[in-house]
Amino acid sequence: MGAWLKSLTAEGRRAWLWMVAAGLAAALAIQHYVLYALVLAFFGAASLLLFLLRPAQGQTWRRAVVAGAVVLTTGVVVASPYLHQLLSERRPMPAASALRITDPAVLREAGESIDAGYIFGVDERETLPRRAAFPTVLTLATVLLFPLAGRSGRRWLVGAMGFYLLSLGPMAAVSVRPEVEWLTVAGRGVPLPTWWLNKVFPFSIQFFHPCRVFPAVVLCMAMGVAIALGRMARRVDRPAAAHIVAIVLAAVGLAQVHAQGGLHMLTAPWSPHPFFSALSEADEPGAILEFPVGLGHATAPYQLVHGWKRSESHHDTIAGLKADQRPEDCFRLPIFDDLWAMSRGNAGAVPSPEDVEEAFRSGFKYLVVYRAGFDVLTQAGLSVDRERSIRALRQSLGSPMVNDDDLVVFSLESSE
Repeated sequence: MGAWLKSLTAEGRRAWLWMVAAGLAAALAIQHYVLYALVLAFFGAASLLLFLLRPAQGQTWRRAVVAGAVVLTTGVVVASPYLHQLLSERRPMPAASALRITDPAVLREAGESIDAGYIFGVDERETLPRRAAFPTVLTLATVLLFPLAGRSGRRWLVGAMGFYLLSLGPMAAVSVRPEVEWLTVAGRGVPLPTWWLNKVFPFSIQFFHPCRVFPAVVLCMAMGVAIALGRMARRVDRPAAAHIVAIVLAAVGLAQVHAQGGLHMLTAPWSPHPFFSALSEADEPGAILEFPVGLGHATAPYQLVHGWKRSESHHDTIAGLKADQRPEDCFRLPIFDDLWAMSRGNAGAVPSPEDVEEAFRSGFKYLVVYRAGFDVLTQAGLSVDRERSIRALRQSLGSPMVNDDDLVVFSLESSE
């Protein structure tokens, strides 16, 4: 972010060096975690618009255009091998690769899905509601120093508020975020300020996890407070005092985050559901259907099943569900016509006996319903009644073989 801002304000040849540096930093962010890169993209787009309307001193609006083009081109070109792999090497289903639990790719995905955490994160198992640590002293300093922030400082604070709203997601829902879980009417969520953004850019639902966005919130708030401290120090002619106050604020803020458990890497032991443990011991591995469809990453703790194939890919298609756009590389069997419609709220579109028979012949032996998956759909703005959907599947598939607080599992059987 710093290199990007310098590329908009630096003079002479140094500006080109900062542009290249910002592009390389963007490429590293893309390859490290594409969601962080998207957070940076939001920041870059907002600041680009600002400098187009109000160029830096000694610059024109053309500098913002050139800087944006150079940084974007550099970032995309350098990260192109990763982007090509990310966007083109999709995993067709149901012909998914049946990796062994000891394969390096499986171990890497296990580490990414289960043992990885976020700075400011305090929820060990990433269960709902999602929680994050935050330096409350920074909030207090922002409130006290806001009148002294000036125009530039207030811009940073507005940016912090924008990122915070982004972390709340498009819809208030029960047991998702404590700040907004009370904003429900008859059990239904109320649209939040970022609802319109989610309509235009559905993938922004990925930011509703606060730990993915809070680093940007803290940065913007800290910049606003720093500018206010600098202005205050100039007024009283005590520059050293501003430095001391800044150091104290940083130390107290870090101590608060540390006390809340937000400065250590989160880990959670992988304890697979007994049903999946039993699958790993089956003599003849098969494949499982998953419902609701489109959950992908949300079912990460259940993804690693020894020798079995899944109807899902690792990446979710919740945005596709909302827009009713089926992915081209999976969900091709007729039974997915019914499961897709049910995942969008049409509980009457139950699988027919013919669709179940074809799924069984294609190698699918079980349909697994993830109860927590309906909470994810609610947060995304999809109104799907969990119990009604389970009852509809019971009428079509018979009594479930597993029915607990986590899963409902139906066995698919041939009618012959």
